[in-house]
Amino acid sequence: MTASLRLWVSGSYTGVPVRASTKHGFNDFRSHALLAALDRAVFRLADLHIAISRGLARYLAELEGLPENRFEIVHYGIAAGPEPPPPPAAPSLLCIGRLVPIKGHGVLFEAFESARQELPGLTLALAGVGPLEDSLRASAPAGVTLLGRVAPVGPTLEEHAIVVVPSLGEGFGMVALEAHERGRPVIASNVGGLPEIVADGETGLVVPSGEPAPLAAAIVRLAGDPALVARLGEAARRRALSEFTEARCIDRTAELYRPLL
Repeated sequence: MTASLRLWVSGSYTGVPVRASTKHGFNDFRSHALLAALDRAVFRLADLHIAISRGLARYLAELEGLPENRFEIVHYGIAAGPEPPPPPAAPSLLCIGRLVPIKGHGVLFEAFESARQELPGLTLALAGVGPLEDSLRASAPAGVTLLGRVAPVGPTLEEHAIVVVPSLGEGFGMVALEAHERGRPVIASNVGGLPEIVADGETGLVVPSGEPAPLAAAIVRLAGDPALVARLGEAARRRALSEFTEARCIDRTAELYRPLL
C-alpha cells in the first residue's frame, strides 16, 4: 500500500473531517496498472481534488481514468521581484530543468541546430543536472553550453533573451512562470500546464511537443526579432504579476476548503 493510500485510509477511519488530494506532475508510475489503480482508490477517499493545471487534470483522465471534471484547478503563484533589465540584444536561449528524458533536450538540440543555420550567432545554455548530463554534453551542438546547477535562477534568466521549455510532459511548468516574472518570453511545448502559462503570440510561442521543425521555426521567429522579444517579455511580466500571484493561489485554495470545513 502506498503512503498516500495509507494516509487516506487512516483519515477515513479516524474521522478527519476533510481529506484533500493534490496532483502535481506527470509521473512514470502512473502508467503502471497496479499503481494507477491505487491512485484511483485514493481519489475515491478524498473530498477535494486539486490539480495544478487543467492540462494535468486532462492527463490524469486520459492515463488513469480519473474524472477530469472532478478536479479543481489551482495554479502555482509567484512573488514579484524587482523590475528586470531589458532582454539582451544577442539571440540567446536558455533552457532550465532536470537533465532527464521528459524535458525534451534531444528535440531542442535538433531544433537548435536547424535554427542556427539561419541565425549563426544563436546560442543556447542548459541549466540543470541529472542522469543525462554526460550524454547531453557529448552530443551538444556548437553554440550550446551546459551551466550545471544554477541557484537562484533569476540572474541567469536575465542574462538570456528567450527561455525554451521543450518538455514532453509538464504538470505545471514553473520555469516558464519564473521566466515571465523576469520579463522573458517563453517558447513552450503544448503539454500540461505550459499553454496555461504562456499565452501564444502574446507572452511567447507555443509549439507541438516532440516536433523539432515547429520548435526551430519558433526559435528563428523570436530570436531573429529583438523588438518582438522585448514586447512579449513586457507582456509576460504583466501576465505573471496579474494572473499568477501567490495571493491568488492562496485565496483560491482557501475558497475551496472553506465550504468543506
